[in-house]
Amino acid sequence: MLSEVVKNQNFKSIFSFNYTDLYDIAKRLDIPVNFTYTHIHGSINDDSLIIGAPEEAKLLKGYEFLYKTFNSNYKSSSIIYDLQDAKEVVFFGHSLGPTDYHYFQLFFKNQCREDMMRSEAKKITIFTYDDASRISILNQLRTMNDKKTNLLYHHNDFKIIMTKDGMGNDVKDFISQLRKTSRDKYEKEIDSVLNML
Repeated sequence: MLSEVVKNQNFKSIFSFNYTDLYDIAKRLDIPVNFTYTHIHGSINDDSLIIGAPEEAKLLKGYEFLYKTFNSNYKSSSIIYDLQDAKEVVFFGHSLGPTDYHYFQLFFKNQCREDMMRSEAKKITIFTYDDASRISILNQLRTMNDKKTNLLYHHNDFKIIMTKDGMGNDVKDFISQLRKTSRDKYEKEIDSVLNML
């Protein structure tokens, strides 16, 4: 999947909630390291790990240092704005659990609004392992979005793809669509260059 995303080059931002280095993974898989990404919780490579409690947690006085935002490695990121601006958002292997949900809450609430216009619709794909994790994600979305998961489906091109069986039809279809958008972009760029000559 990483190889296809890198080849596609239509993705404005890649955010990692994992501590491992995506460049190391790409090199091991012979994927060109011609992409950039942002570690949200720091990286194991430079000892910048951010481990702790979210802002909403109620910690006892004297334990405030456990808030993630109190960590000296905590940095600003554009993730909330990039989610709002995106036409397509792909989550790969993220549970959307309560610890990180504040990054996505505004995005999902916005995509579940009853008065949402067609022009605000997004393509949202969530990759997860199996049906149990699919149900867990849907429960999380239902809880965090005032039980409006149906509107997420109705207003958007929303899909959850399970990877347990490897390269099933849904995964193949997604990769095929990525390749098509990459070709379309390439053809448009060639066409615009020809138009300028």
